[in-house]
Amino acid sequence: MVSMGETLENFEKILARTREIFMRENSLLKAGQLAEHTALMEQKGELLGELDEAVKGIHALGGNPEAPDKLQLRALQDNLMQLLMLDRENEQLLLKQSMGNFKTKAMPKVSIDALQKLYKKL
Repeated sequence: MVSMGETLENFEKILARTREIFMRENSLLKAGQLAEHTALMEQKGELLGELDEAVKGIHALGGNPEAPDKLQLRALQDNLMQLLMLDRENEQLLLKQSMGNFKTKAMPKVSIDALQKLYKKL
């Protein structure tokens, strides 16, 4: 069984690695480097699986009489929330970057005369 200290230490390490990947993702997206971003997504997926398991380990500490103090847990929760906000920003950047590839041309204005001619033909 993993001790409480090991669980918290593992969680902090995973948060640090997650922050590193999210920051790298953020710079790639801001620079418009979508190809490099795609390669980073695999690493991100693996790390998020580890993060999920670490969060479950933290939740399991809740019923432990030797649970860490609430300030330490709050600091970890705040750190996780900051990461979620950064991930959301990255998603917004990715959406903006990918939508840029699908911009359509504005339709030319049709004159009233042209519309009248079309209606007369009908």
